[in-house]
Amino acid sequence: MSNKEIFISVVIPVYNSELYIDECLQSILKQTIVENIELICVNDGSSDSSLDILNMYKTKFPNMTIIDQKNSGAPTARNNGLRVATGEYVYFIDSDDYIINDNCLNELYNVAKKASLDILNFNHLILKNNSLKKVSIKRENNKIYTGKEYVSTAEKGNITNPPWDKLLKRSYLKEINFSYTSGIIHDDAEALLRLFYNAKKVSFIDKFVYVYRIRANSITNSEKTEKGIISTKKILETYTYYYDLENDKGVKRFIKSLIFNRLVSYYDLILGKEEFINKYLDNYESFKSSYLNKLEKYFIENEEKYLTKYKNSKNKLAKKINLNYLIRRFRKKYLRN
Repeated sequence: MSNKEIFISVVIPVYNSELYIDECLQSILKQTIVENIELICVNDGSSDSSLDILNMYKTKFPNMTIIDQKNSGAPTARNNGLRVATGEYVYFIDSDDYIINDNCLNELYNVAKKASLDILNFNHLILKNNSLKKVSIKRENNKIYTGKEYVSTAEKGNITNPPWDKLLKRSYLKEINFSYTSGIIHDDAEALLRLFYNAKKVSFIDKFVYVYRIRANSITNSEKTEKGIISTKKILETYTYYYDLENDKGVKRFIKSLIFNRLVSYYDLILGKEEFINKYLDNYESFKSSYLNKLEKYFIENEEKYLTKYKNSKNKLAKKINLNYLIRRFRKKYLRN
């Protein structure tokens, strides 16, 4: 390990990424502050040549640590990487993605360091079918918020779950005893409020830093299973915990919108099989009864009817008709009041 000061610990969970890991690592090693970067790669039980590729890179890069673990999932891999990180800031990257240019991490670090930020949020691009699409977060550039201000002022799409569009101060993560919840899908959504809630300084920089690659076998494209239901229930438990804890109306309104949207996902998952309906409907009804008012229940019940009627329909016209379009428009309005 180099004796130079470590500005950023880059933590990469790696699982069967032999086709992409080279591009990912190259984008980090080309950074202008590479001598001040600590690279922590956590091999999550890969069955391809990913570990061999990591070992080859370690011979070239002294600031690289490899953790080899049995397959436990990305949340556990991130946690194990965070545990050994020593940098002033931490940046989580996925092994099939990459950083867009050579000076990105230097710019992010300088902005975060100057203002002593706990969290710095930024833009990314999506790579799908060899085509790049920009995803812009519409926020005031370089304005400093508290974590609760940042979430409570978020319009749709202006706060995101993934760990890779945020630079995080390691001392802050340690202060809040932060870790990702293992064993669930969409652990980043479950972590959102825990990550932001106690932050003293959060900001956004209008810069495109990260390229997110959509792969055919990604979690978001995987078959819906009981694990998705269990994970959604865990996410709802976290959201409702912070809703009950909070007094500020703006923050509560934002958390309510998270609960509302997740309830629709929960119901959609339960509809998958009769056994799921029998097993999880009571839990779903409990969340709905406790956290939605009469108007909100009316809207969500209409979405339930839509899902029930059209989810398994074989009628081509039925699949095209989106009867909850108006409901979603109303929802956007009333959740802001």
